Amino acid sequence: TVNPEIAERILDAWMLIDRENPTQLAPGVKTMLECLVRHHHLTILSGRSWASLYTQLKRLGILKYFSIVQANEALWVHPTKRRLCKKKRVFYNKPDPNTLGFHLIHLKNMGVEKSVFVDDGVDNSAMARPFKNRGVMFVGISANGCNTPRFLRAGIPKKQVINKITKLPKLLRSTGKANYC
Repeated sequence: TVNPEIAERILDAWMLIDRENPTQLAPGVKTMLECLVRHHHLTILSGRSWASLYTQLKRLGILKYFSIVQANEALWVHPTKRRLCKKKRVFYNKPDPNTLGFHLIHLKNMGVEKSVFVDDGVDNSAMARPFKNRGVMFVGISANGCNTPRFLRAGIPKKQVINKITKLPKLLRSTGKANYC
């Protein structure tokens, strides 16, 4: 069990680092998002706090590409309507595979039947099997290769583990999930 005071201090330190050295987009990511959003509802499922996630997405100029943004304690549906739905009860959090259920309900309401979950593997490779059982294709991003064994142990086919997010359109084309980009 983690001491709550220590966990809080670690989180505060991480948030400070995150603000002082913000995430940068890899080359080609905006172009990829612009292409994908023409044919897909893009969503984000994050363990970050709403304030942190929203700030990052706005600063990077990519919030507009996402239909659903789910943070640890809040959900935002249809960003063009600027509607923030605060969770009224405790929802499942990553890496619990039940987290996906909330996303799937909203996607189904938007008319989306097939989904692809793209993950960086930090804490979610255990979610892969339950996603597959719900008809969701799981794609692992293993930028430096360190998460590849974790994805493979979780049953992700090697062809669905890529080293750059910008390779996603090519992977989707090869699996028949997309014929564009």
